[in-house]
Amino acid sequence: MLDIKVHDNEETVRIQFSGSATVDSAVQSLETLAGTITGSKIVELDISRIDKIDTSFFQVLISAERRALEQGCTVRIDPRLQSHIFAKAASLAGFSRAVSGKEPQAASIISSCCSPLFQENADE
Repeated sequence: MLDIKVHDNEETVRIQFSGSATVDSAVQSLETLAGTITGSKIVELDISRIDKIDTSFFQVLISAERRALEQGCTVRIDPRLQSHIFAKAASLAGFSRAVSGKEPQAASIISSCCSPLFQENADE
């Protein structure tokens, strides 16, 4: 189960995800993100409490990022609240190749937040 909390202020909407970000919660995640994207807001995602993730969540993030770009909004993952689970799943899904320059078309929301974590995993 995925718990989603939305904290809204004048300039920023913070969305906190806790639990399993899987196909079972993809529609809920997409609806929440779509409802917060507006041209005047920054949407900041807290993924630090995700304990399980699959590729459907990455698809949701990519869709949200595209929609935000169309609406003049910024969606980003809070760099202070990183998740090794998120980075490992992104790496297994092939997003680490985007960071290394092998696949420049990859979604920036995923690769940009995970590049330091991908490097840590490569060093291990």
